[in-house]
Amino acid sequence: MRFVHIALMGHEEDRIIEGIRRYPANKLILIRNRKEYLKDDYLNKIETETEMYQNKILEKIGQIIPFEIKHADFIDFINGYEDMLEIILPEMFNDQTVIVNVSGGTRVLAFAVFFISLILPINSFYIIPEKYEEPPKGAKRFIKIPRANIPVPKDVKKAIINILYRQKNKTFQSISKLTEGYNELYRKNLTVYNIFYHLKFLEAQEMVSLERKGRKSEIKLLNYGELMGIYFLKHEKFEKERI
Repeated sequence: MRFVHIALMGHEEDRIIEGIRRYPANKLILIRNRKEYLKDDYLNKIETETEMYQNKILEKIGQIIPFEIKHADFIDFINGYEDMLEIILPEMFNDQTVIVNVSGGTRVLAFAVFFISLILPINSFYIIPEKYEEPPKGAKRFIKIPRANIPVPKDVKKAIINILYRQKNKTFQSISKLTEGYNELYRKNLTVYNIFYHLKFLEAQEMVSLERKGRKSEIKLLNYGELMGIYFLKHEKFEKERI
């Protein structure tokens, strides 16, 4: 079994090195903030200091383990989520086991990794340092973050999420319009009642909302459904590249 160790960078040295010692891997990927997202002097200063810590880490382990430097948005949750899927999915399609150290980076990006761990079999962990200072010193305790699988829509439900995600404003004005779109795209002959059944399931999962407007029901993709739509789109992309 081959392992990829991903570490979110920040003003970190000890916790990243200790993480690699605890969870050895065939490859290390260090995640830095995207430069195009550095919109003020403060963020640029942080990034300059992060590069200093990165160089210290690579001086100690760069000759021992192959490494890559990749980038993700540390500030915006959706961008960071998309970026991390772009990094994690290719490794999984190459039959790599992925483990992520979320001790560095930002809480936003750590939450993005956590959500990915709910839909993909990746492991993540956090290290409590001996001292919380600048930078954090030592590794007092390793906390493996629990995984809890959530229902991932399949078949018709997955198709509905895909259609809504690609729709302008992620909204359909009626179930009949959504049904027409589904049948046209997938060359099926489902009825409005078939689609309504699947929509009620997705509504119960808080992925879509159904709102009565006169005699029609407006269908809107909610935040949870949008995250699933992004995942399906990225998964489809790398699945095609693999073929």
